[in-house]
Amino acid sequence: MSARYHLNDLSALLRGKKVAIVGLGGTGSFILDSVARTHLDQIALFDDDKVHLHTIFRWPGFIPGAIGKLKVEALATHYDQWHSGIVPVAERITADNVVSLRDFDFVFVSVDEGPARLLIVDWLSANNIPFVDCGMGLNRSTVGLSGFVRITGTDREAFDNNRGTVRLPVENAKADEYRKQAQIPELNALNANMAVIRFKQHFGLLDRESDATSIIFDTVTFEMDRAREPR
Repeated sequence: MSARYHLNDLSALLRGKKVAIVGLGGTGSFILDSVARTHLDQIALFDDDKVHLHTIFRWPGFIPGAIGKLKVEALATHYDQWHSGIVPVAERITADNVVSLRDFDFVFVSVDEGPARLLIVDWLSANNIPFVDCGMGLNRSTVGLSGFVRITGTDREAFDNNRGTVRLPVENAKADEYRKQAQIPELNALNANMAVIRFKQHFGLLDRESDATSIIFDTVTFEMDRAREPR
C-alpha cells in the first residue's frame, strides 16, 4: 500500500533485504506481524519451542490449531498469506549454529535467556551485523503491575556500552524471580514496535536524531530513559 501514500521510494529501501527473528514468543511474534507488512525479501524465524496455551495469549491475533505445533511452523504458515519468503528454522541459536546468522542484513533478538543473548549479540556485533535486542520485565507491586520495556542496538558500541547492565543482561534471573516476570500483550507489542522503529531508522525509512544505544520505557512513569555514554 506504499503507493497510496506516495512512499514507494522509502518502502523500496527494504527490497532485497533479509532479516532474522531469533525467539518467537510474545515480542518476536509481534515483530513478525510488523515486518511481514514490508518489502523484505526474506524473514527467517529461529525458535525450537512449541506453541503452548500461554503462547497464544501473547501472540497477535489467533492462529487456529496452533497449540502443540512448532512456533516457527505455525507462524510461517499463517504469515505466508501476507508475505512470501518467510523461512521457519526450528533451531535454538547456540555456539554451534550462530554462524547461520551471517547472511542477514539485520537480526532481531528476542530471547529470554541471558547467556544466549550474550552469545548472539556478541557474535552479531563482532561480525558487523546490525541487531536490536529486546527485553521486558513486569512485577506485581503494591498497587498493580510495574515494569519496563527495553531495546538495545544496533552495533558493537551498543554491545560494549551496555553489556552486563539492565540494558543488556547476560545472566538469567533466579528461577523464582523469572516466574514472577509476567508478560502481557500490550507490552510485548510495545517492545516489538520499539524494535521495528529502530530497525526502520537503521535503513532510513524513519528519521533519527538520538544517538542512544539503548532505550528503556518505564510503565509507571510513562517516561523513556536513553543511554548514550559507556556505562
